[in-house]
Amino acid sequence: MSVRELAPYEGVISAVWTPRNVQTGHDSTSGAVTVLEIGTPYWEIEYEIDCIDRETFDKWKMFLLRRQGRAITFITWPILRPRPRDESVTSDAGIDLDSISEANSTITVSGLAASQPIAKGDFFSYRTAANGYWIGTATEAATADGSGDATITVWPRPRAAHATVRELTRIRPVGEFRLIGEPRMPEEVGNYSIRFSARQVIV
Repeated sequence: MSVRELAPYEGVISAVWTPRNVQTGHDSTSGAVTVLEIGTPYWEIEYEIDCIDRETFDKWKMFLLRRQGRAITFITWPILRPRPRDESVTSDAGIDLDSISEANSTITVSGLAASQPIAKGDFFSYRTAANGYWIGTATEAATADGSGDATITVWPRPRAAHATVRELTRIRPVGEFRLIGEPRMPEEVGNYSIRFSARQVIV
């Protein structure tokens, strides 16, 4: 059984990435609100997969069985957003994570093309200090300076980066996830469909 096995992508017709904030709070009739964060924000994904044949169905089914319920994690990328909006981006070679700020929810990267745009909604990932995977999305547009450096506001808050593995991924950036509940895998004549949900693992 492989921890952090890369999920298949064939047959995916919907993969909804929902941001989850872990909060409690108090609302008053005056409109004031007090919000207390009680946990780390994370992503949840809801998958809908329609397999064109039994081979694709079995590929997904065996992958999900290898998760052993919630026991074995997997990695995946935003299948419907495999690359940045800037169509000139064809490689991540030379792109490094320089620093992160949890307080400001920003990452600073280097190695971009001069004046390269970063669009709202672009995804990024990197290895964390605990050797996990952080994945986040730009909440504000940004532009690299003349040296190819850019500071990007992201959600969720970035985690401390790995000491030596500093590469930033923009093309098929991956995060680590664990199944929620049991997948639904009806196998009927002419209908090979799979539905399941997963929650991000934060390390």
